[in-house]
Amino acid sequence: MASTPSGQHIAQWLACGAGLGHLRPGPGTWGSLGAILLAVPICFLVPVDYVQATFAALAVFSLLLGLWSIPAAQERFERLDPSQVVIDEIHGIWLALALIPGYLLNDRTVMVCLIGFVGFRLFDICKPWPIPILERAPGAWGVMLDDSLAGIIAGLAVLVLVQ
Repeated sequence: MASTPSGQHIAQWLACGAGLGHLRPGPGTWGSLGAILLAVPICFLVPVDYVQATFAALAVFSLLLGLWSIPAAQERFERLDPSQVVIDEIHGIWLALALIPGYLLNDRTVMVCLIGFVGFRLFDICKPWPIPILERAPGAWGVMLDDSLAGIIAGLAVLVLVQ
């Protein structure tokens, strides 16, 4: 008889971006790429007046999902910020895109997504001040908040570069 996955296993799977966090090298890059690959069709399928709100909703959803799921992954991998956890990168990408007006996301989808992806990865990896301060927040918050700020900075950079 096959067993059904427990809540712990589902949480770990979601924290790891449905398996993207297990890809090597660079699991954070794979998680970010997965978020961008989902973002491109959203830009084309969602009406231009709602695309920015869609990414804002996805950013809020992924933040809440991360806060719920990360503790299970922290327990499994016995680390505060396991490299396999990529829900924070997914959140950061969607938060960056939530800052971009719908008409830019619709008119220049590939360019905006590419700049957002590269910018987010740059800020997430290099962690310029004050991003490292947020990593010290307790528990899942420390995992999520640094990527939130990296996403905000990347979104602002896209606005400056694309407009």
